[in-house]
Amino acid sequence: MMRFFILFFVFGLQFSFSQESKSNDLSKLKGRELAKRRSQIYDSLIMKFDAIANDSVVKEKFVLEKANEAFGPYFYRVYPKYAFGNYTDLKRVLESLGYDFLHASIDEKIKGELFYIFYKGNLKSVEGIKIFEKKLFEKLKLEKTVKLENFKTYNVSIINSLLIKSFERDYKNVFDQQEKRLYFSGKIKQFINALNGFFPSKIFLVENSDDENLYDINVDVSSVEKCLEEMKFLGFVIEENNEMLNHTYFKLKSK
Repeated sequence: MMRFFILFFVFGLQFSFSQESKSNDLSKLKGRELAKRRSQIYDSLIMKFDAIANDSVVKEKFVLEKANEAFGPYFYRVYPKYAFGNYTDLKRVLESLGYDFLHASIDEKIKGELFYIFYKGNLKSVEGIKIFEKKLFEKLKLEKTVKLENFKTYNVSIINSLLIKSFERDYKNVFDQQEKRLYFSGKIKQFINALNGFFPSKIFLVENSDDENLYDINVDVSSVEKCLEEMKFLGFVIEENNEMLNHTYFKLKSK
């Protein structure tokens, strides 16, 4: 009787592993099929748009539609004769035109919207970019305003730090989404690099500012002001720099 139970148990395990293996194989197959399908969609779009771009009869074509769901992978591409994008946002399109979003802002009403876009024209030339930008703004009813504003940056260093030296030798970079806090273990240089993921081109480390020791650091990253305030308490020396720079605002036209 005991032998029967053992055989039954072993059979059950083999059956379970067999089903799991089939499930994994099926998932891999579906993944390959999905990747193949997306590749086919992309290839067909390229052929379609190449044909339009090379058709001398079609002098101008500009399609811009709101996207409610992804149709293949998320991307935006610029070629010499045309540009097209799938499930792309306005920020990505404007970045391709040369706008630096450290010094540019998009109206919150349109910031998160996604589009399908196709444009026949040369976006590799300055004149082509101007024409496309004008058409894009007309289509979306956007206006561009440039204002001279103060842009702050901060140089940081350590003197008589209250930081706790780390007993761990492994790098750690954990962001608590709910608390908006960064839990970090590592070198100071790595810490500043991590902060620039939250505040791009805002915080810079003074050279030779302790590149030997590893520290455990816990700071508020909900805003650059709160972060710097806690860094001062921990022993960082903060030097504020001010520069007047142009900031570009993209806003929906008021009716």
